[in-house]
This record gives sequence, structure tokens and C-alpha cells, in this order.
Amino acid sequence: MLLHELKGPRSFEVLRTVDGHVCATFREACCKRGMLEDDIQWDATLGEAVIYQSAKRLRDLFAILLKTCDVGSSLELWNKYKDDLPQKYKHQAQLINPHIDLVHTDEIYNRALIDIEDKIASMDGPQLPLFGLPQTNITEVNSLATELIRETS
Repeated sequence: MLLHELKGPRSFEVLRTVDGHVCATFREACCKRGMLEDDIQWDATLGEAVIYQSAKRLRDLFAILLKTCDVGSSLELWNKYKDDLPQKYKHQAQLINPHIDLVHTDEIYNRALIDIEDKIASMDGPQLPLFGLPQTNITEVNSLATELIRETS
């Protein structure tokens, strides 16, 4: 797309340059030139789903958006909605130990990421790092319950 827009570029850096700023990726350069849509519609979709859907359905929607909708900045959307996506796991951890006021932890986020990755895998999609999201850690799944039990002992 950039080659059709720019005539006679001499380097890849020139292709990524927009208004004197060198973009990190070609995709970013295309977005800044107005050649691609940004993620506003996906942000609005998730924002509405947070209000009306369960955390499970929100994770499913997030996975579907990643797999089918060519989300430009998956990590930004994850960071914006990562506290809404794992509510089930935070609630489960709270039930195990009602005396501790839990906050979202890396383990809770990891469990949500595993759910999202499983949903994408069920649609024959790639693993999360290819979307720019953190790598899941299966060994951490049981560590949250173990840690809470240890704290209550």
C-alpha cells in the first residue's frame, strides 16, 4: 500500500516516515496516512460488551476480534480491558479466601489470556504472541490457588 502511495522511496525508513516522524512499523505508517482504519470500532465494541456481557462472553468476543477483525493494536485493547476480562477468576480466588481483598494479579490475567488463546485455537488461530499479546504460562494457573492456601495457613 505504501509503495502505491509514495513515489520513488529510497529505503524502508522512507516508507515508514510520515510528516518527518519514522514510524515503528509499516502498519503504523499506513494508519497515520489514513490508509487503514484504526481500532476505534473494536474499542467501542468491547466497551459496550463490558456493560452488557459476562466476562466469559467478553473473553470470547476479544478472541473473535483478534482472529477475524485485523485488530491493529491488540496490546492496547488488552491493556484497556484486562481488568474486565478475568472477573471470573478474580471472583473464584476471592471465594477461596474471602478474608483477603484481592487485586488483579499476573496469575489472574494469565488465566484470562489462556481462555482467550484456547478460543482462538478452537478457530484454528495462532498463539497470542503473534497478536502482540503476552505469552501465556500454563504452570502459573495452579500457583494462584496454592498461594492463597499458603497465605491462609
